[in-house]
Amino acid sequence: MSETTRRDGKIRSLTFFLVSGIALWTCASGALSLLREPATSFEAVRRGHMTSDVTVLDREGRPLHTVRTNFTKRNVTWERLDAFPSHLVEALIKAEDRNFVRHRGVDWSALSRATWSFILGAPSGGASTVTMQLATLLNPRPLPTNRRNWAEKRRQIRLARRLEESWTKPQILEAYLNLVPSRGELRGLPASALVMFGKHPHGLSQDEAAVLVALLREPNASIARTARRACDLAQSLQWNIACEALSPRVAAAFAHPYASAGEVRLAPHFARKVVSHRPAQESSFLRTSLDREVQEAALNVLRRHIEPLADRSVRDGAVIVIDNASAEILAYVGNTGATSSARHVDGVQASRQAGSTLKPFLFARAFERRLLTPSSRIEDAPFEIALPAGIYQVRNYDHIFRGLVSARESLASSLNIPAVRTLQLVGEDDFVETLRTIGFAQLRGNEHYGPSIALGSASVTLHELATAYLALASGGEYRELRTSVGAAPSGGNRSQLSGLSTYLVGTILSDRESRAATFGLENSLATRFWSAVKTGTSRDMTDNWCVGYSRRYTVGVWVGNFSGAPMWNVTGVTGAAPVWLEMMNWLYERRGFDTAPPAAPDGIIRAATFAPDPARSVDEYIVGTEPADLSDSATLTQPSILFPPDGAVFAEDDEIPVNNAKLAVLLSRADDRTLVSVDGQPLLGFGARRMWVLSPGSHTVELRVGGVLVDQAHFLVRAARRSAVHSPFEGVRS
Repeated sequence: MSETTRRDGKIRSLTFFLVSGIALWTCASGALSLLREPATSFEAVRRGHMTSDVTVLDREGRPLHTVRTNFTKRNVTWERLDAFPSHLVEALIKAEDRNFVRHRGVDWSALSRATWSFILGAPSGGASTVTMQLATLLNPRPLPTNRRNWAEKRRQIRLARRLEESWTKPQILEAYLNLVPSRGELRGLPASALVMFGKHPHGLSQDEAAVLVALLREPNASIARTARRACDLAQSLQWNIACEALSPRVAAAFAHPYASAGEVRLAPHFARKVVSHRPAQESSFLRTSLDREVQEAALNVLRRHIEPLADRSVRDGAVIVIDNASAEILAYVGNTGATSSARHVDGVQASRQAGSTLKPFLFARAFERRLLTPSSRIEDAPFEIALPAGIYQVRNYDHIFRGLVSARESLASSLNIPAVRTLQLVGEDDFVETLRTIGFAQLRGNEHYGPSIALGSASVTLHELATAYLALASGGEYRELRTSVGAAPSGGNRSQLSGLSTYLVGTILSDRESRAATFGLENSLATRFWSAVKTGTSRDMTDNWCVGYSRRYTVGVWVGNFSGAPMWNVTGVTGAAPVWLEMMNWLYERRGFDTAPPAAPDGIIRAATFAPDPARSVDEYIVGTEPADLSDSATLTQPSILFPPDGAVFAEDDEIPVNNAKLAVLLSRADDRTLVSVDGQPLLGFGARRMWVLSPGSHTVELRVGGVLVDQAHFLVRAARRSAVHSPFEGVRS
C-alpha cells in the first residue's frame, strides 16, 4: 500500500469520525432542545405569511392595480403544494435534495462528501437539505462571519431535526417553495413566477421551472450561467427542452425584476387608499367596489377631454362615480396619469375652492326652513355688505343685473347676488353647519368665511362634493362612500335637509329652461334623461367643477392644475361639464337606468304663482314649502343693516364737538314698517340712512320690520382723551 493511499485512508477515517461526532453531538443536544423548544407549527407559519404586494380587484374579481407594501422583500400569496406543477417539484428535489423523501432532516452521506471536499480544499457541493435550508429561513440569525462555521452548521442540523419531528414532508416542501429566496428581493417561487414570467406557479412550463430552480443555488448568476445551469438540470431530468432558446427566455425574465409582468395599473390612488386601511391579512388580493369597465371609461374620457385644453393651461383632472343605491364607488380617477403635472397627487382628495357647487345646499336649507320657495322673488341688483375688514361687493359672474328673479332661476343660472341675499336669510352659522351634516368635515370655523361662503370660498374635495350630492340624490340622507362590495347599511345619517327640500333642488338643477339665462338651452349639462347637475368655477379660475346625478349614479368631475395655476377662459361648463356629460351618457348606454324624474314627496304639489310680469307666471312647487306669512312670499327684498358692521370698533375724535360726532346707520332698504333703534332707542327718520350721536361704550343697533327683528349689529365706541379747552361750539346741535 502506497503512502498516498494510507494518507487518504486516514483522512477518510478522520472525516468519518468527525461527521459521526457531529451527528452524535447534534443528536444528544438536539434531544434536549426538542424538549425545551417545540418547533413553530406549520399552520402558524402559513397564517403568519404576509405578502409584500396587494393586488386590488374590482367588484367582479378583475385586477385593477398592484400596490407594494413591503420594500425589503417581494413575496405573494402562500400557495398550497398542489398548486405547484409536478415537474417543478421534481426539478427542485433533483437539484437541491435528492434524498429528501428518505432522510430525517439531515443527509449524512451528502454532509460527509461536503466535509471531505472541504478538507481537501476542493469545491464542495451543497450539503444542506431542503429541511435544513427551511429551518434556517424560519430561524434566521446574523452570522459573525461571512462563512458558516461548524457551530452554525450544528445549529442548522439541530433545527432541521426538530422540524422533521413535528412537520410532515409535504408541509416542509410546501413551506420551502413559498419561502425560499430567489433572485434579488424575490422570496418564494410564487413571487418569482409572477415577476419573471407573469403567471402563477401552476402555469409554469418545464423550461420556466428549470430556470427558477437553477436560480436557487446561485440567485445572482448571469444570464448565460443561469441558462446553462437550467439546461444541465433539464437534461438530467431528460426533459425535451431546446437549450439554445433558454438564454433569451432568461434575459426576458430578468428584464423586469421590480414589477410583475402584465401588471395592471388602473387605479393607483384608490388602490393605495384602500390598501392602507385594510386589516392585516395573508391574502395578496383585495376585492373592492370599483367596476373595472367604469374605471377604464372614466380614465379614458378624462384624458380625452384634458388633452385639448392644454393650450388653455389645463393639465389635471379627476373623476369619481358612485352608485346611488349602495353608495359604492364605481370609479376613482385621481388624475390622468402620465400626462398629469403631478401624477402622484390624488385629485379626488385634494382640497380646492368649491365655487358655485355649494349653492344648491344653501337654497335647500332656505326651502327646508320655509324661508323661500322656488317661486320666491329675489332682488338681483348691485349689492354691498359692510364688514370689519371693508366693503364686500357682490357681483354676478357676467356683471349683468336682472332685477327680481325667482329662486329657481337664481340657483339654476348660478346668480351670485341672490345667493348672498339667501345666505343673509339662512345665516352663515346655519349654512356652515348644514354643510357639515352632509359630509364637508374639513370646513373651518363659521366666522372664517363670511358672506363669501355662499359663493363657494370654502376649500373642499371632490370626494366631499360627491358625498354631498349623493345626499341630494338620496333625499337628504348622508352616507359615507363605500369602497367594498357588500350589504349596504340599513340607513345613513339624517342631515339638516329633508326629502322635500332636496326634491325641490333636484327639480331646479334639472331644469334646462331655468338655467338658459346663463348657460343657454343646449350645453354640456343637457342629457337625454333626467339628471340634476351644477357647475362651479373658483374666483381665480384655478378650479372648475361639475357634479350631478341621475336616478342611479352620481358623477363628480374636477378640472384645473395641481400647481394652482389659473386656467385661460375655462369655466365649469366648458372644462369639467363635457367630461361629466360623456361619462353620464356612457353609464346610460352601457348600464341603463330609469330616465323618468323622481316622484314628488307627499305634501308638495304644483300651483300657479304670480310674478311682477304676468307673462312670467308659471306653475311651481309651493305647497308645503311656503313661508308662514304668505304676504311676504312673493318678493325677497328683506332689509338689512349695511353699516355699522357687526363687531366694528369706533373711536371719538377729540377735535370734533361731542354732539357733532355722529354715526351713520345704513340700511339696504326702508319703508313705513321699518324701525331702527340703538340700545332700544328709536332713530328718527324714514329713509335708509339714520344718524346716531356717538356715545362711548358697547352698543347694539336693531332693525325691525312690522315689529319683527330681522337684523342686528353690535359695535364699540372708544372715548376720546379731550383736552381742558372746550370748543365754543360744544353742545350746539347742527
